[in-house]
Amino acid sequence: MSRAVLPTDESASVHAIGQHSWFSALRAAVQHYRTQAQSATFRSIIANTASLGGTTIVTAGLGYLFWILAARQLAPAAVGFAGASISAMTLLGTASLLGFGTLLIGELPKHRGREGALVLFGVTVAGTVGMTLGSLFAAIAPLLSQELAPLGTNIGRILLFGLGVGLTSATMVLDQALIGLSRGAMQLLRNAVFAAAKLGMLALASTWVLGADGMSVYGSWVAGNIVSLVGIVAVLGWARRSSTVAHTASPAPAQASTFAASRGSRLRGLGRAALSHHALNLALQAPFLLLPLIATTFLSATTNAYFYIAWVLSGFVFIGPGHLATALYAAAARTPTALAGKVRFTLGLGLLVSVGAIIAIYALGGFVLGMFGAAYADEALACLRVLVFWSLPLIVKDHYVVLCRLQGRSGSAAQVVAAAGVLEVVFAAFGAATGGLLGLSLGWLLAGWLQATVMVPTVYRALMGRPFLSQPGVGHPGMGQPGAATGTAGLRSEATL
Repeated sequence: MSRAVLPTDESASVHAIGQHSWFSALRAAVQHYRTQAQSATFRSIIANTASLGGTTIVTAGLGYLFWILAARQLAPAAVGFAGASISAMTLLGTASLLGFGTLLIGELPKHRGREGALVLFGVTVAGTVGMTLGSLFAAIAPLLSQELAPLGTNIGRILLFGLGVGLTSATMVLDQALIGLSRGAMQLLRNAVFAAAKLGMLALASTWVLGADGMSVYGSWVAGNIVSLVGIVAVLGWARRSSTVAHTASPAPAQASTFAASRGSRLRGLGRAALSHHALNLALQAPFLLLPLIATTFLSATTNAYFYIAWVLSGFVFIGPGHLATALYAAAARTPTALAGKVRFTLGLGLLVSVGAIIAIYALGGFVLGMFGAAYADEALACLRVLVFWSLPLIVKDHYVVLCRLQGRSGSAAQVVAAAGVLEVVFAAFGAATGGLLGLSLGWLLAGWLQATVMVPTVYRALMGRPFLSQPGVGHPGMGQPGAATGTAGLRSEATL
């Protein structure tokens, strides 16, 4: 590469400084990825990422209004309790999926005319398991933390929490089933209705319910889920009657016994693959969802209110890189060739997006937190500025997981990720106990960088086009289905909004 010729006049010198400034470097990087995006493969990655991001923007926008209203209407202690409750609900709901979401995405296209019964089976099982786990958790919550005691004060609250967990797991299965049926618009509609309905319910509760507290926020969340579920069932029923959705019909009575007999053996044959994906998804999501519970237990519900809002805002920074990793899996599963080029594209673009988002948070974080109240801007800004840096090790982690899935090694990846998750929880808890809110954030960030150092060699080998895992294996049945690799970014940003 030839050296640049130094200009002699003053205006040219200013021009040269501009050419070599960080802004020019950023502009050059953007131009580089704009050029790469012209190819068909990279256009596919960009299109899938934009589709996932579009759903997130619609639901997250209303979600932020929900939490702004809650923060403006309720005391921080009530907001903190509600945030911890919703995090626990989401975690238990995810645990209750039992791999059905991943399984349905791969199986629904193979059961034409029988999709309705298969979806109903998955939704019912996940919902029942979720309600059972949720009710048990609410009953023992007072023993776990005094701050969570309101969940188990009476049978009504125990059942309400259990219902929320059951609805969460049921709608998660339904959302993934809609993807398997190529009904992504229906999934977007359900989530948009859910976001709007819970916002409306909270507005009514804060206006008409005397002494509204954290359970009012949780109840609004549950009511929104019910409205969205009833609404999507009504839309699907209307579509079936008008013959626009032929594949949602249940099996005919004469076929029911045959389907029931074959379904069990079919699901058992794929159960191991689905459960390995489920274990990996749970290992990825659990530490993130446990953070508000750690803040509530080790600090207080009031402190968790500040942490929770910063945590939710930081989730927006994680959206782009996470969706890029999911799009990478979809592209590589369809076209396994030239994997190194795809990894370089998503890794570099993810880094570019993350750095841009971090800069935006540093510039605008105080203003955005101020929308929730002056106390949130004062207490949560330093925490937010630490949390957003987690997006950098997260890029490595998400790519590591995608590479393991492509090799059909979800089970072994789950072990590594689970060990990393234990590290996250331990460091976050120790940080909270010794350094309060900022200590929790720094502890979690340190755990992220430590696990990234373990995962980066695998990502680097893939980046350079070398074998990135020893003894490459054949993927699990259905591995090529993009839905099997839905990343954690969507959950990190949307599930708690």
